[in-house]
Amino acid sequence: MALAKERERRSNAGNKMAKIMDEEEDEFYKTTYGGFADADDDDDYKEEKEVEDITDSDFSIDENDEVISDHEDEPKKRKKGLITKAYKEPRPVPQKKPVTTSTATKSKKQISKVIQSKVDKLERKSIRRSTAAKSAATIQRIKNRIEIQKKRKRRTQEFWKPTQEELLEEAKLTEEENLKSLEKYQKLELEKKKTRIVKKVFTGPVIRYQSFAMPVIEEIADERVNVESDENKEEKSDQINSGDKSKDKKEQRIERTFITFEDEETLNEIFKVVKREEKPKYCPLTRLKAKYFDPVTNLPYSNLQAFRILREAYYQQIEARGNRNQPQVAAWLEWRKQQKEAQAK
Repeated sequence: MALAKERERRSNAGNKMAKIMDEEEDEFYKTTYGGFADADDDDDYKEEKEVEDITDSDFSIDENDEVISDHEDEPKKRKKGLITKAYKEPRPVPQKKPVTTSTATKSKKQISKVIQSKVDKLERKSIRRSTAAKSAATIQRIKNRIEIQKKRKRRTQEFWKPTQEELLEEAKLTEEENLKSLEKYQKLELEKKKTRIVKKVFTGPVIRYQSFAMPVIEEIADERVNVESDENKEEKSDQINSGDKSKDKKEQRIERTFITFEDEETLNEIFKVVKREEKPKYCPLTRLKAKYFDPVTNLPYSNLQAFRILREAYYQQIEARGNRNQPQVAAWLEWRKQQKEAQAK
């Protein structure tokens, strides 16, 4: 449908449609109602006047189209005039069988096929003419384009090449422009630095406050246990249970907070240690101010005599309550016995 709308109208469009319609009418009258065919020698009735073919208004014929009449193809008829002959009875026309609906439909189909084939031929001819015209137009366009391209190539483009002196002058100008733009950029950067907010750096002492989670740590004393006794077995089971509890505690975490000081001076300033006045120590024997301190008995003494008395009392306590199973204590007690025996002699 799109091709039929776009193509140009043919010059001889609709010329042969009238002829096709006449042929269809003749076939219709020959087949319906037994046919209306005349006898070949029936010359009693002749046409005195010729009637021109009149086409219907439905068929559009161009003014420029050539009118082809059906009478040009027919042979020339005899001259007009009255012909007198004796009357003859018409030959009996054999009666044709009545046309059934099936034969009528077949004849209609044949007529429609004939008409369709003729229309297709006309359309093919018109399409060939239009395609030939279009192909010729495209060939002409391609030729025109090639000629235009050749003309463009022939034109030589002239490039201006500056001399060395001109290039140096241009470089000087660009250098000056670059220096000016650099000065402007530096001024803008200085202004930005002035307006920029500078963070104040604190240079004094700093106290840090840190808070984080740590695992729970618990120290367990290592005690030796006698396995043979039942009581010790119970103690061991209690220790195992306590070990399991300690594992659970290790999985737990606790919050710890630390305060750190960078300098000891700041720590001492904040947490000032007040030195307590030491009370004078007195000797427990002489009741005088003790000038000395015995590390063994942890007691102060004032003179040598008091020192000897304190040590003698300490030795007596070891002899009375010392554990003789320990080898050091046993050795010391043996040495103490020998000293006493030597003094007695």
